[in-house]
Amino acid sequence: MIRKKHLLAVPLVAALAFGGAAAAQAAPLVDTSFATLPAASHPVAVTSEGVENLSLYSANSDGTISEVREDGTVSTLFDFGLGAHPCAMITSHAGELWIVNSGTGTIVEANVYRRTYTSFPAPVGSECSITQAPGTFAPMYVVSSASDSVLEITDSGAVNPSFAVLAGGASPRSIDADSVGNLFTANSGDDTVSKITAAGVVTRAFASLTTAGGRVEPRAVATDPSTGDVIVAGYRSGTLSRISPSGVVSTIVELSGAAHPHSLATTSLGDILVAEEGTASVGMVAAGTGTTSVLIDRTDTDFIPTVVEDSRGIVFSADASTNELMRVGLGAEITTPPFTALTLTTGTPFSHQFTATGVDPITFESRGLPPGLTFDASTGLLSGTPTATGVYRSALFARNALRLDPLQISITVLPGVRPAPRF
Repeated sequence: MIRKKHLLAVPLVAALAFGGAAAAQAAPLVDTSFATLPAASHPVAVTSEGVENLSLYSANSDGTISEVREDGTVSTLFDFGLGAHPCAMITSHAGELWIVNSGTGTIVEANVYRRTYTSFPAPVGSECSITQAPGTFAPMYVVSSASDSVLEITDSGAVNPSFAVLAGGASPRSIDADSVGNLFTANSGDDTVSKITAAGVVTRAFASLTTAGGRVEPRAVATDPSTGDVIVAGYRSGTLSRISPSGVVSTIVELSGAAHPHSLATTSLGDILVAEEGTASVGMVAAGTGTTSVLIDRTDTDFIPTVVEDSRGIVFSADASTNELMRVGLGAEITTPPFTALTLTTGTPFSHQFTATGVDPITFESRGLPPGLTFDASTGLLSGTPTATGVYRSALFARNALRLDPLQISITVLPGVRPAPRF
């Protein structure tokens, strides 16, 4: 498999996201073919474990769940068989996968380490979304456009199909939870956002969405951890809106009329990630400015169903048409050198230029270098003249606001050749 890699075509993203000047040599690394799934897969959702095994998981239309390792290697983790059709998936706070399977009318709890799963019967439709309240073993909540209610399922598998009842015709398409356990649904049927407290108290029209052009049709909702606001994508209006904790609606940005945004995620810094059906692209809206940039741009006939960010500042998305998974590294990633160990000699100068990808500002750090060597914090230049022999287990780091990325290098310093004595 040939992996296509290129730097983001809009370097302004760095300055917008962090409010500072962007370094010309640094930009997110975009891999538009990070992994390719089997031909019949057609992914509908992706999620990242992002803590221990750093795998990416893809829920596919053919009833399979794929595991993708860091090097892009793909394997089938689960196959739910004929009739299965996952429509949503997330990683729980405990590290398990929860999959909504509309084809079999079940919600699946899957252990990725033991490779086992348990299915719980539940009334779910084909257009669905799932989220989890705060807490390691907190309940899951599911909505689907076929039911004007929020379904609750506990960690033990107890299903309450009517945890919260929305307005008739609401047709919810997306759900997300904030940091205190409130739930928010994007209701495509009546252009509202509903709020449900942890106790199940429903405010059916917590916010009403309007546009001069007619219908909004909200299809995606995401909470902003940096502000407590709720972000909503209007599929028909092409707008992204912000809803304050008190329910006040404001427009963040108006995308092109053909954009049709339908999937949202927010980064830890408050930037907004949006997948657009109409343009087959993934964009980022900078926190505080509303300025947009394009991270991924596919052929217009392709379909990008989802976008997520993991704990390392890596954005993942999927192309359901080509079965390719895409990766954008917003967090700092230090460039791996063509060596894992160095052998130097005292008295002999050495230098090697390290680089890093990610959004600026990026700085460099080091631990355990041999005496005489330095690692420039702003340029990433490792240089100097070793002065003491020994074996040094050294670590180099690239850092930005999203990630600290380490690189381990063993440096052996030998004694330099002394000149022959002169008599």
